[in-house]
Amino acid sequence: MVSQELVRKAQELKSKGLSTYEIADELKVQPDTVVWLLLRGKERASKPVPHDVFVDWSSIGSHTKRMSSIALALADLVRESIHGGDFDEPDVIVAIEGNGIVLGVALAKEMDKPFAAVRPHRIARKKLPGLVNPSFHDVVGK
Repeated sequence: MVSQELVRKAQELKSKGLSTYEIADELKVQPDTVVWLLLRGKERASKPVPHDVFVDWSSIGSHTKRMSSIALALADLVRESIHGGDFDEPDVIVAIEGNGIVLGVALAKEMDKPFAAVRPHRIARKKLPGLVNPSFHDVVGK
């Protein structure tokens, strides 16, 4: 379930004139999620709930036991969603470089899948498609 606080924050930031991408950066979610949050409760909100997760790393990221436990829980959620037909079995687990790598590696290990990393890419304030780190698994065609 989506927090009403997150919906409120997205609407507040939009009312201040921030773009969808700026709101996404501020809330640490994908731009599609921002659109969904802004449309939430309106009749035109026909998109399904995005598969996006917000994690406050302040008490999690520095504890390997907690990271492993979260990876186990996420793997369980992924398997449940696959079994329920929400999406297909992933070919590869991809994480955003930075804090996401530790969790991504733990999740890939738990799911016995290859791992890839994406580096966010920006020029000034413009967000561009991420760059796949060639040190990890290839994602071409996936």
